[in-house]
Order: sequence, then C-alpha cells, then structure tokens
Amino acid sequence: MSRLAALATRRALPPPPALAGDPLRAPRPLSPALLAALGGGSAPARAELAAGRARLVLTGQQPCFPLPLGLSLQKAATAVALAERLSRERGEPHYGCFWSAADDSDFAEARGQALPRPGRPPLAVALPAAQERRGGFVGDLDPGPAWRDLLGLSGLASGLAARAPRPGEDLGAHSARLLAEHFAPWSLFLLDARAEALRAAAAPLFARYAERRGDFAAAVDAAGAAIAAELGEAPLRPGIGERALYFLRGRRRLLPSAGDYGDALARRLGESPPALAPNAALRPLVQDAVLPVAAAVLGPAEWAYHRQLLAGFRALALPCPPAWPRLAAISAGDRAAGLDGGGRQSSPLARPGHPLADAGALVELAAAHLAAWEGGTHFEWTLADAPQGG
Repeated sequence: MSRLAALATRRALPPPPALAGDPLRAPRPLSPALLAALGGGSAPARAELAAGRARLVLTGQQPCFPLPLGLSLQKAATAVALAERLSRERGEPHYGCFWSAADDSDFAEARGQALPRPGRPPLAVALPAAQERRGGFVGDLDPGPAWRDLLGLSGLASGLAARAPRPGEDLGAHSARLLAEHFAPWSLFLLDARAEALRAAAAPLFARYAERRGDFAAAVDAAGAAIAAELGEAPLRPGIGERALYFLRGRRRLLPSAGDYGDALARRLGESPPALAPNAALRPLVQDAVLPVAAAVLGPAEWAYHRQLLAGFRALALPCPPAWPRLAAISAGDRAAGLDGGGRQSSPLARPGHPLADAGALVELAAAHLAAWEGGTHFEWTLADAPQGG
C-alpha cells in the first residue's frame, strides 16, 4: 500500500458501468513530425515510440488558469501508474501521455480557479473577460499579466512565483510544461492538441468520417438514446456527430451551417485537412487513430460519453481501447474550505505541503486506486493535509 493510501480514508463510490475495449492493433511507429509534436518523455521512450515498440496510456484535460487543476494531476498520475502496471504485465514498454486540449474554446471553464489561503476563504482568480475570443483556442490565452497581478496579492503561497509563466508562454504551453516537469521522472508525454502535425496525421480519419458521416451521427445518437432511457439523459447531445469537425480560421473554431456542411467539408478535405479539428464526439477517435493507445484514463463525465462513442468507433471501423477510471482524491483541508469538486476548482500546486502535490506519492496512490479497481471496488480517497511520516 502507498504511503498516502495508508493514511487516507476511503469512501466507496458506485462503480461506473462496464466499458470494455476492443483488441488492440500492433503499435505503429510514430512519424518524425508527430513525435516532434510530443513534449516531455525521455530519449529512450522517444526511441521506442519511433520504432513502434511502445504504447501510450492516454488521458487529458484542457488547461486552466493559473495552474493545472487537481483533476489534471490525478489523471496524469493514474496514466503513469497504469503505464507502469501494463509494462510489468505485458512485458513491453508503456508510457503515460497527457493530451492537452488547448484547442478547446470553453473560455468560462479555462479562465480561472480558486486558490486556498491558510485561515481565510479561498480566493477566486481569473483571466480578464476581455481575453475571450469567440471560438478561440483557450491555449492561446495570455496568462502573463494576470499572473503578475496574482503575485502581488497578499496571503497566497510564496511557491507560486516558481511556477509563473515564462516570457511569451501562453496558457497551453505553460500548463503543459508544468505537468511535464511535475511528472518528469516517469517520462510523461504531453501532446498539445493545437499541433498541426496531429491534425495532419488524422487526415485519413477525417476523410473516413466524411464518407460515413451519416452512419456515425446515427450510431452515436442511437447509443445516446439508449443511455438516456437508462439514465435520463444522453452524455452527448443529439446531433453532435453530424458536424464533428470544426473548421479552423485564424486560430478560431468555426462551423458552417448544417445545410452547407457536407460540401464545405469536402472542399476543406481537398484543400487542407490540417485546417480541421475534432469536436468532443470525434476527438477520442482521433487520439486512438494517430497514437499507439493501450488504454485511456477517464473522468466520470468522459466515462459516460465514451460509452456512447463505442458505437461511433464501430461506425468508423476503429478499435476502441480499454478504459480505467481516474483516481478520485481530495484533501481534508480543501473539503473544509469548500473546494470539494473532484479537483475541478483548484490546484494542489498552489499550496506548498498539499498532500496531493507530491508527484511520487500521488502516483503511488493512483497505483493503489488501480489495484482496488481491479479488485472490484472504487473509492474516493480523502487525505489529511499534513500526513505524519509522509
């Protein structure tokens, strides 16, 4: 048992419904362009991916100001722990990979979070609303001025200064760098979804989607209706598969009207496939089409819509990798401060001594979480803020 798990209290969670994967294809060598787009990782790990001898355990989240959220740390730690587990069990190298959804355009979700303050209520911080650009990539946001204002505030942890953005570093690059540095001992890879090489590698899947768009949309909607009959609501809205590729123009995501979409998509595929980007219904398929994915680590909402997307994988004749739920952990101090949100409200990196800020201990806790899951149980872990002997 890990040093954190030995000190944690556990609350049983209902296990998510089964999400079985398809048989995996043999790993494929990554192209030099796609390998160059991957950040992080060690030189040996890169060589193994280039030679087609390694697989990736994939997880991801969009960046958030000012620091990677607690759920991002928990996802990355679970991916690392699962990669180590699969490497031992299968006798071939596996590495964690964090997909940074910096091409998302949800400004409200990315703009800010709450920072804990000892003895005081958490402080909500956010990028100015003037930075919002309709359809614009959240990774392109400039965190620099807001960070300078943040460091001038009193009552916040002094350790924030060491994690400030570098000159010219946008929100996507800043968040990815912090994650890569935090999990560097485990050769965690980072992939920024804004990378043109990624979209270029996905061009064959984009063409297949265009050919089978009606079948894909109908399959996803039918699966959503079945889940809605079970749970009361479909994870993904009806019709989401009908226009599953955004058109990129000037670092913005746009959608032609429904009536013009088919013709516009055919033109764009003929002119510049990398000027297309997937929406939530197609993004998981892109990940698994271009990368040697052995498994996916998913949060609760992702788990729900991946159930719906199994039909989409099959409509496009793409195998769906198996999934594991991410670690669910919180500190007692965060809960007492009203930051109980599965890591969606703040970052453990904002406060020195936070029990979930130690990457090594977090990976060990994720390994305990995976062992419990394999044993048929699913827990939320709560940790004291100052574990003794940790």
